[in-house]
Amino acid sequence: MKIVLSLLHVFKIFMIIFFNRQWDGFLHLLVEFAFFVFYER
Repeated sequence: MKIVLSLLHVFKIFMIIFFNRQWDGFLHLLVEFAFFVFYER
C-alpha cells in the first residue's frame, strides 16, 4: 500500500512539474523520489 501511495505522490508532483515546467519542481521530484526509495528499504 505504501508503494502505491508513493507512486501517486510522485505522479502528483510530476503533473505539477508538467504544468509549471520549473527546475525547482524537478529538483523537488528528485528529492522526493530518493526519499521514497530509501524509505521503502
